[in-house]
Amino acid sequence: MIQTKSVYQLNDFEFRNIVATHPIKSSVCVANGLNDRSVIDEINKKQITAVIQNSLFPLEEKLRLLKKLNVLNIYNTDISLIGGQIKSTKFNTKSDREEVLDELFDEAHVDLTKVKNNDIFSVSQELMMNAQIDAPTLAIQMLQKESQIIFEKNDLHNLFAISVIDNFGSLVPKTMLSQMKFVFEMGFAGGMSQKKEGAGLGSSLIFNACDTMLIAVKPNLKTRVSVILPYQIPQKKIEQIQKSVIILGE
Repeated sequence: MIQTKSVYQLNDFEFRNIVATHPIKSSVCVANGLNDRSVIDEINKKQITAVIQNSLFPLEEKLRLLKKLNVLNIYNTDISLIGGQIKSTKFNTKSDREEVLDELFDEAHVDLTKVKNNDIFSVSQELMMNAQIDAPTLAIQMLQKESQIIFEKNDLHNLFAISVIDNFGSLVPKTMLSQMKFVFEMGFAGGMSQKKEGAGLGSSLIFNACDTMLIAVKPNLKTRVSVILPYQIPQKKIEQIQKSVIILGE
């Protein structure tokens, strides 16, 4: 399934040249022109762990990042995803989300009243909610554990990365993607009408806003979900972003 040509879609020569110079594993699909739903379908149907496309966050940079993450500890809070300034803070299941986020945005020098695409705040809230509510509910051991939220901002390349690391390790990536597919098929209104836990609405909202989603899981130990978002660019370009999904630790 191919979408209307995006400004980020590479021509055949550029695409083949990048693929040829970056050896990849058979579990990784380097694509060009897939729409959002097709990205999810590729992972679910073909049993691969990543679909990577060129976008605001360039294809070559994503392939370099994937290579780096294959040898580094993805749960290290100091890992740079987009070559920007990193700020982080801890929270637990009882932390006030707005209070935590207001302080962290202030520390990262982000004035949300001046940000063109305000998905940054809603995505941050959804990621925190997953760690505060969903992860403990699904975990084998219902313990009070601290999680961490990390901001990384790259003004030069108009990118903003948000990561949440929890110490539950209860997320099942393929299940989450299947729930997101359900929302795409039903539509957000249809998903809301189901009113059932785990409907994938929050994850779908996150995916809808992002350029790249990265998921890493150590079952029953740790989960990291990172999303790389467009930052301070026109809505018209945001709508043309070709999305990527990377799953680590499977």
